[in-house]
Amino acid sequence: MDIDFEGRLWQKASQVFGVRLQSLVEEGIDSFKRQPGLDDPTRVYTSQIGLKAFEALRGALDARGLLERYWGGHGFLVIRSHLRLQLQRHLQQQLMLTVGTADEFSENHLSRDLGL
Repeated sequence: MDIDFEGRLWQKASQVFGVRLQSLVEEGIDSFKRQPGLDDPTRVYTSQIGLKAFEALRGALDARGLLERYWGGHGFLVIRSHLRLQLQRHLQQQLMLTVGTADEFSENHLSRDLGL
């Protein structure tokens, strides 16, 4: 996972969607189908995705009962790796529908679809 790319994605989504970002993240969580087996926990830092995106992510996780309170609150949130990738793809798709398809986010989305 390219952490810098992910940070730029969340920051762009925060700029484009503003207060709607939390509801879009909730949609991404709702559309997630968990695969059986273990899924590594990962940390998402405020400094990585920006304060507004961090608050939207925290609010969405809390609204869906997925906020791990004993690990959060110290400048990071814990999120399982497969859900994290799902949210990244969901935000990419929403940006493509809203902004268009001529940027690094849509190119990354297409290359992942093609298996490149």
